[in-house]
Amino acid sequence: MKISIVSGDDWSGIYIDGKLVFQNSELRPSDILKAVGLSCERIYINSSELEEIGELPENLEDVKKYRYR
Repeated sequence: MKISIVSGDDWSGIYIDGKLVFQNSELRPSDILKAVGLSCERIYINSSELEEIGELPENLEDVKKYRYR
């Protein structure tokens, strides 16, 4: 499988094996993953919590505990 990302001005598209599968004015990593059939979850961590702990936790379950504080 070959993935190509084409961008011009404020428009981008994802091609897989030469065929357009997604296009939009904003291309997010989750769009790319979805285009290749992978599930993606986006989680936002509280910025003050992240600053306090200094880096993202190694385990996802620990990230989720900081999400809602």
